[in-house]
Amino acid sequence: MVPQLITRIESLEKNLKQTKQTMGNAIVKLVKKVKKMEKLLKSIRVALTDSEDEDAENSSKQGRNLQKDELEVFETPKQDKSS
Repeated sequence: MVPQLITRIESLEKNLKQTKQTMGNAIVKLVKKVKKMEKLLKSIRVALTDSEDEDAENSSKQGRNLQKDELEVFETPKQDKSS
């Protein structure tokens, strides 16, 4: 009975290691995607702010008609650091 339990424990530990590696890789990919989207959001906001200044005089030249409300989709919620 003890050898069977030891074998079972070793098998579970191996599966856990593989799962951690797989999940770790997925998390790294997601973090990269989020950072890329945050950079995109920042550049869109800068462009939007710049274009709003120019739009006051010439609204027909704005290439992308994005509103600040529409950009909220890209925002990530602020995480509570006290947790």
